[in-house]
Amino acid sequence: LRRAAALRAGASPELAIAVRNFTEIDDHVARRWCHCGGYLERTGEGSREASGRRFRIIRLRCQECEEGCEVFFDTTEIMH
Repeated sequence: LRRAAALRAGASPELAIAVRNFTEIDDHVARRWCHCGGYLERTGEGSREASGRRFRIIRLRCQECEEGCEVFFDTTEIMH
């Protein structure tokens, strides 16, 4: 399950989820669960630019196994 989670949408900049507004980010994060099945709580967020693309990165931590993860969103279209 850990390997599958590493390949799902948003798991890396290459797999970033394209969004048209910031509400889509909140909606997606609210529906995302840890690979162990636990609830993920938001612990922080930030922005990054790479290769002409802009990303919003949401940091999450599982309330069950306490493993952390990041979800990448491509916000390039929002920023232009």
